[in-house]
Amino acid sequence: MKISGTFFLLLFSLFSSVIASANEVQLSISDLEINSSLEHFKKINLQETKQWQKLIHRERNWMGVKTIQIPDENFLNKRLLDGIEKFENFNELEATFVSFYMDPKQFDKILPAPTEKLKKLSATVVDQSIHPICRFPARLKFLQRNLASEVWNKLPQPNCIFLTIFNEALNPESISFVFSSYYSESPGSAFGHTLFRVNRKKTNIYQKQELLDFGIGYAANVTTSNGALYALLGLFGGFTGKWTNLPYYYKVREYNDYESRDLWSYDLNLTPDELEMFIAHMWEVGDHYYRYYFFTQNCAYHMLTALEAAAPRLNLSEHVPFYYVIPSDSMKALFYEPGLVKNITYRPSLRHVFLKRSELLTSESKNLLQQFSIDKDTEVFKAIKLPQEHALTLDAAIDLVDLKYPIVKTETAEEKETAKIKEALLMQRAQVDYISPEIKISKEEGEDPSQSHGSSRGSLTYFEKNNVKTGFLSYRFALHDFLDSVNGLPRNSQLEILNFNFELKPNDLKLNDITLFKLFNLNPHNFFERDLSWGIELGLQNKPKYCAADEYACYMTGLHFKVGQAFNLGSEQTTGWLMASINGRHGNHILKNKKTYFAPGFEIGVHHRFTNSQAFLATFGREYPLGLDFDQNYEVQYRLSFWQKVAISAMIINDNYGAGLNYYY
Repeated sequence: MKISGTFFLLLFSLFSSVIASANEVQLSISDLEINSSLEHFKKINLQETKQWQKLIHRERNWMGVKTIQIPDENFLNKRLLDGIEKFENFNELEATFVSFYMDPKQFDKILPAPTEKLKKLSATVVDQSIHPICRFPARLKFLQRNLASEVWNKLPQPNCIFLTIFNEALNPESISFVFSSYYSESPGSAFGHTLFRVNRKKTNIYQKQELLDFGIGYAANVTTSNGALYALLGLFGGFTGKWTNLPYYYKVREYNDYESRDLWSYDLNLTPDELEMFIAHMWEVGDHYYRYYFFTQNCAYHMLTALEAAAPRLNLSEHVPFYYVIPSDSMKALFYEPGLVKNITYRPSLRHVFLKRSELLTSESKNLLQQFSIDKDTEVFKAIKLPQEHALTLDAAIDLVDLKYPIVKTETAEEKETAKIKEALLMQRAQVDYISPEIKISKEEGEDPSQSHGSSRGSLTYFEKNNVKTGFLSYRFALHDFLDSVNGLPRNSQLEILNFNFELKPNDLKLNDITLFKLFNLNPHNFFERDLSWGIELGLQNKPKYCAADEYACYMTGLHFKVGQAFNLGSEQTTGWLMASINGRHGNHILKNKKTYFAPGFEIGVHHRFTNSQAFLATFGREYPLGLDFDQNYEVQYRLSFWQKVAISAMIINDNYGAGLNYYY
């Protein structure tokens, strides 16, 4: 966690001295007082209370076994008393209580003064930040609340320099749970992302400005850029995860601007005591690593458990599945606690602001913007004579530069060139005497993800062809396809994880196919973008056309990839696409004793959305497998959604006529 500089590195460098001094532990409390206090803790079974379990992050794993989810040994105080016979049988709560009474002088470190304020007093300071009182203020607060005793009068007063800096910098007034919308260009962000915003108090110097708040987020420490290895390590705990604390404007720049993601803030109604406990707990976990799991122990999950540690009245983690947790579900869990969310605010992405701004432009100005997006020639805008139109177009051009060519560090040649282009636009804009209206996008114009349909879906479909009746039963873990309701979800992206499809016949149930992962991203051309559209699908597919005569199904595992162009057909409500595809699979029961199915092909599609909850989809595709006859598929589907819970469908798929019922939860 960072405030100004990485002072946690200093704390980490001091841990070895703590362990070395353990055998020489000196306490400011007697054995009698220790025993009396511990008897009280045992009497009320404090070790097993919900809040203590949450504070040390002892949670059930996917097998239902309770374990401490932070493997970093420095997260526990029991190690400080290792090797001391009279403390050998102490549990973590008891060891924590005793460690709070250790002599602070054992932890003395002389350090350069870390802030300008301290430098005015002395060039160096005696710091005792490795003392357990400094490192675990939430646990101290918890124990004091559960033990009314004069022993607290003997509690040492270590010099917790960095904890003091942390609290003064955050100066919290409230907490917001922030959801960063879906970003399909990155597999790790396709489900969205969550973080906390610490809303600072107003002071005489600091007037309330959201960008100057702090963002606290949890994420994996990614160690590879290889997509396959990233997925493998993310699924099986190959990364560590840590909390970070940065000024909120860094997060706005990253999500709002670089990745064009909307930010939705859900202001939480915590009591002053819960707020204090939350900040203290964030300090406790901030320096320690977790084991990161993409579907379970991720940002979405740990944010809920952190809130429960601060406010044990909350039961947030009970409202998400134990076998996978996605950011939108963790955000929705907040609404299961009446009154927890007291307000919702919306910060539109730079892309939304740019599109809203471009609505003010004439078609001629849009043409100039399109020309500028190709050749980056700022001189084209000087042809605009009207000051108002000139100013509005330059404003849009500046947004466009930030949108398409974000500058991170101005180190690469491309970024330096972009900086020159933006400077030229700003200089030209400064010469136009016109004040542009503020671009306002209301919360109602956005897509509140808390209003989206449930991530899981069960479906029952009935088909008939030539008087033959067939049913299909399917279950999808997450999240969304083109025909689902788009309230709070991306309109031009399809993302599905673990979709199981079974064929139902009288007295028979057989697996048809399994989609492990499917992502289809449409990028319709517009006046400033010409990005490719693409799709990828990984899983098991059944192609009975290519089965040997004695086989029921031709199961093939592998990957299907497609890429091409998409266009809006008359309006943004209708999108068409043409894509080339490659389907590579492996199977054991393919005709002609083949083991490999490799098929180039193409797909044509049209998608029309009547309303947010009503859509139409038609696709036609062909594949040309090497050494086998071509395979042709087409489908026409219509779906209507109700109450974000139920949807009905009508469809024609390869001459099969059918109807379906979907339930989302």
